[in-house]
Amino acid sequence: MKNAFILFIACLCCFSCTQGYTTIQGKADTSAWEKVTLYQTVDGKIQECAATQVGKDGSFGFVLQPEQPGFYAIGDERMNFILYLKGGEEVNIDLAKMKATLNGKNTKENKALYIWEDYANNIRLKSVYFDYVQSTYEDFFPEFET
Repeated sequence: MKNAFILFIACLCCFSCTQGYTTIQGKADTSAWEKVTLYQTVDGKIQECAATQVGKDGSFGFVLQPEQPGFYAIGDERMNFILYLKGGEEVNIDLAKMKATLNGKNTKENKALYIWEDYANNIRLKSVYFDYVQSTYEDFFPEFET
């Protein structure tokens, strides 16, 4: 009985310690990504908080305990994609050359962000990452107004 109680307390401590950890995992297009960086947003600017190499099969992952709920970005110094992390969640995201896609289990906040991301991806590419996409005002503004 004493051993069962000790085991119960140990399991309870382990569970409470891991509750605040966020797991981010996914696959990256290996022709576009060698390294994936996680950035924290501080005073409206992104600061690197972790980085990992992309595996030969394209897999990458992070485990972290966010200091506070907020916006993070994942990608590299050339292109990154927004995430909302609050702790204790799982994020599954795939990275292509110019687009990120959620898959599997994700939070309702990130699902809402990626509904918008899918909707606004072309505008974001043409206005923020214009060195990747050839665009003129003739094709940008009609799409922007829509």
